[in-house]
Order: sequence, then C-alpha cells, then structure tokens
Amino acid sequence: MSDPSRVTSRQNAIVKHMALLGRDARARRETGEILCEGEKLLLDALSRGVAPIAVLYAKGAALPALPPDTRLFETDADVVKSVSSQKTPQGILFTVPRPQVTGAVDLSAKHILLDRVQDPGNVGAVIRTAEAFGLGSVMLAGGCADPFGPKALRAAMGAALRHPIREVNADNLPPLALVALDARGEDIKEFPPGPCIAVIGSEGAGIQPSLLARCTRRLRIPMKGGAESLNAAVAAGIFMWVMSR
Repeated sequence: MSDPSRVTSRQNAIVKHMALLGRDARARRETGEILCEGEKLLLDALSRGVAPIAVLYAKGAALPALPPDTRLFETDADVVKSVSSQKTPQGILFTVPRPQVTGAVDLSAKHILLDRVQDPGNVGAVIRTAEAFGLGSVMLAGGCADPFGPKALRAAMGAALRHPIREVNADNLPPLALVALDARGEDIKEFPPGPCIAVIGSEGAGIQPSLLARCTRRLRIPMKGGAESLNAAVAAGIFMWVMSR
C-alpha cells in the first residue's frame, strides 16, 4: 500500500467529497462513485475484485491489504464521525465505483421489482434477501430510494455490491409475466411456476395503477390478527421465499 496522506480538517477536499457522496444521490450518479463504510464491507468489496478508489480511516484502524494505487487518507476519529452516517462509526470510510449492470435481463430467471419503495432500509433489505434466495435481479421503478445510499448499503449487508440491481422504466419492462402482491388477489400458495417478475409496491401507495393493470396474476399474503399490511421488505421476503421453492 502507498503511504497515507494526513488529513486534519473537515474542510479537506476528500472529506468534503465523501460527505457529499454520503448525502446526495445525484452526486453518486454524476461521479459514478459511492461511499461505503466498515472493514467488513471493505473486505467484501476486495473479495469481489472491487478496488476502492479512496480510503479515509481513523488513526489506529486496522486496514486489510489494499491495491497499491488506492488513495489513503489517515485522520482523527472525529473527522470520520463527521462523514459517517452511523452513530458509532467503524473508523473506515471508502469509495468504490457505483455498480453498473450490463447485459440483457436473464429471461429464464425470477426477478423482484420494487415500485415506489422510498425507504432505503427496505430497499437494502430486499436486495439482501433477493441474493439469499437466488433471484435473478432486483429491479427498481417509480422513484425508489437509491440502493447505493448509506442506509440502503447498510441494510443490504454487502449484497448491493454483489447482486444485480437494475433501475428500470415500469412502462418498458422485459417480456416476462408480471405477478403483483395485492391484498385482493389469490392466496400466495398459487404462485405460478417459471420465470416472472414479482412486483411489490410501497406500503403506503401500493403499486401504481398502470403497472398493476399489466400484471397477469395478483397474489396476497394471508394474515391473521388486526394488521392491515406488512412492511414492504417483509412482504417481499415472503414473496421471494415462495418464489424460490
């Protein structure tokens, strides 16, 4: 590894750059970089062949072996805390290229589509679960939360760097059957076999009507008690478990 540069001010360019990436989805898109945090996620990125662009770490933090061209910046814990989105920072912040999915959608697989799910924790949890159940990809439509923001990345537990994520236009989807989660639908036990796109709407607004109208099947999750609905990530997890059987 190269020798680190010493950073003492929160006004330092790399500190301001990382802080911007942490709070601004537009900056992440325009720069093609995302901000990640923690040794575990750094090790995960390295194991996937994702080389960090820059690493900002608190003095005394243990760093793994890094590519020789990684830009290293050593600082104090309070500077790291000023950038971190966590109450108890882990002492390591780093940037990597924003993941890009290339190639056509696998038409032999099952996929999950989130429509207007704006809670980043839910988006991240769905990505993590989709990877666990071996789904083809996670599709995001209708202004979902940025899957590469700090809260979504934390909820995804590294899956956002590994699993295919596609931001899609709901009016121009791959030629696969659309299956909606809908409280008025059939029992989820009737989930159809074969390739499809399962559509989950936000807990409050549901699936946008134009998209729901194109779904060939509508399925519900039977519930007991007084609950009217499930958290989007929980509902999606049940859907994905049924899909993977």
